[in-house]
Amino acid sequence: MLTRTRLRSAGVLAILALVATASAWGSDSIATPPATSAPAAAATTPFWPDLGWPTLCWFGAVAVLALTVRTDRLWTWRNLDGLVLAGMCLLLGLRDSASRPLFLDLTPAAWAALGLSIAAGYWLFRGGTVLLTRGPVQQTGLASPGTRAVLLIVGVALCIQQLAGAPLSPGSRDGLVGGLFTADTGRLPYGDVPAHEGRSPLLYLVYAGANRLVPPTLSLDSVDLPRVAMTWPHRDLWLGQPWEQIADLAPVRLVNAVLLITLVAGVALFAARLGAPDGGATAVALLTIFPGTLECLPRPEIMLPAVLLTWAIVLLTLRGVGALLGVFMLVLAGVAWPWAWLPLPAFLAYCWRRGVWPALSSAVGLVGGAAVVLFGLFQLVQPSIPRADGALAMSDAAPVFRARLADDGTVIVDHREADSSPTRPASYYLWHTLIERDTVTLKQNGHSAATVRIDWPNSVNGRTVLFRQVEPVGDAGPLLQQHYRAVFAQQPPAPRLAAAVRTVLEATWIPDQPALSARTSAWETWAGPSPLPRSWIMLRRGVKLVAALLVVWSALAIFFGRRTQPRHLLGATLLAASGSLLASELGAVTEWVWVLPTLLALWSIHEPAPAPPWVPRGAARPTLPPLGSGPVQAGPPPRITVEPKPAGP
Repeated sequence: MLTRTRLRSAGVLAILALVATASAWGSDSIATPPATSAPAAAATTPFWPDLGWPTLCWFGAVAVLALTVRTDRLWTWRNLDGLVLAGMCLLLGLRDSASRPLFLDLTPAAWAALGLSIAAGYWLFRGGTVLLTRGPVQQTGLASPGTRAVLLIVGVALCIQQLAGAPLSPGSRDGLVGGLFTADTGRLPYGDVPAHEGRSPLLYLVYAGANRLVPPTLSLDSVDLPRVAMTWPHRDLWLGQPWEQIADLAPVRLVNAVLLITLVAGVALFAARLGAPDGGATAVALLTIFPGTLECLPRPEIMLPAVLLTWAIVLLTLRGVGALLGVFMLVLAGVAWPWAWLPLPAFLAYCWRRGVWPALSSAVGLVGGAAVVLFGLFQLVQPSIPRADGALAMSDAAPVFRARLADDGTVIVDHREADSSPTRPASYYLWHTLIERDTVTLKQNGHSAATVRIDWPNSVNGRTVLFRQVEPVGDAGPLLQQHYRAVFAQQPPAPRLAAAVRTVLEATWIPDQPALSARTSAWETWAGPSPLPRSWIMLRRGVKLVAALLVVWSALAIFFGRRTQPRHLLGATLLAASGSLLASELGAVTEWVWVLPTLLALWSIHEPAPAPPWVPRGAARPTLPPLGSGPVQAGPPPRITVEPKPAGP
């Protein structure tokens, strides 16, 4: 007789066969075979399957259903979660469709963005429902061990294939170039490499270490020499050329592989610790097969904060110094991606409710993490002059003068026409505070090597002109930049730290040369190309406000509701991660690897049933009758008497 496991495995194989047949039947991208002397059958029957993006999305949907959906109990949250995740796989495959507009004159890409945003709202709602639960949560193994093992192997193979065949992403390119600068100078590249300075400081530090371990090499066709190492002092040989095509990018492969292994290890460890049967293997299989993970593997700027957030949750649930390490790791995740700071209130509320020692440890982790980050910025960042289209525009402090370099090396300063005052952004007060801390003037005594000759306009006192009031143009920029840094080196620590923070925020939030994203944001898909209309800007600000309020609510629910189980922390984190994805610049159309580890951890929770009530020592304990003794009769036990035998003659 067939068992339920065998029936489920047979159903999975049947669905896979149907999907493969449908894909082959409906495919319209079959190339015409070349006119060669080879047999025609060899050109029309390729051996390797087509691993295009639609195929991966369909396969991911089927695999998710096979690993999550139960047939014995249909109306469960777990089945609904599996259906939503499988639907997301199909929507991810629909994003790049170039078909004509469908219903309501919306393109398939617009419908996919809408569907993925609704899915993000669903996960936000699910995070809130998990946060409010009080009873134990128990999960049972879903797929058979054979199905789970096969899908796990296939998922790992897909990840390896994606890392080996994906082109160099913009984040990897910027990290490699900035890492070469950091490894050579010991400084972060902000203000020195304008085309590659828009990434997180942690990404440059990671690539600096990778460049030292496995230096990238370059093959120059014009020089009859063996491969040479790519270094920053010899950047004239490769920077500005198509070096991606002739370089051996070993650091890129190393960083991508380490981030993948670290993420998989964190998900497997945490899922196994939560107690669900085979929870670690199921979580890793879902993680590696999900298309949203596969598309983010070559993007270290997304994988790095996802890894840090995953390990922050893992460390926070450990005993002892777990609260300290978890909060410290979350602070680092926020440096890698600012949206990662959104779960911080829930983390602190979770620690403060669990006792005095976790509360103190979390406070030490928060203060220590902030101190380490600020000290690192103070030591590694060289401040740069505020840009007119950057921090100055955000703080409504347009430059008054423009500086250009003459042939004799003199910096000529002219009056500059005032710009139209833009609409103040929501972050105006932050930029205004940082700009007001910058009070160094051009006539201040700096280092002798950085002294420049300046020709001022008539009736202008150069001793009162601030650096931020002058916009350098052309070759005058590097000269004034060197003079600016020499003057700032003599300032007290507080202004120098403020200038370092402003330099990093300006380079990462308002880059001089914004990186071209391979994905159109959900906001631009609905509202049109940037800049967005004011109504859409206000709508996005409203989404940000709602996400922030929900995070505050989750922290209060944990603290005052005494919700101190791991599922409550994961629910609050899922709520914050989904809200940040909705409110981010790109919306919910990509970067789903940021949400998936928390969701997989929630699916792995298997808490024990509540213990029986405690009985005081010495009290009478209820006893059970022996098996087969029948029903117990009420009242005193029956009295048995034996009549004496009468004495006979």
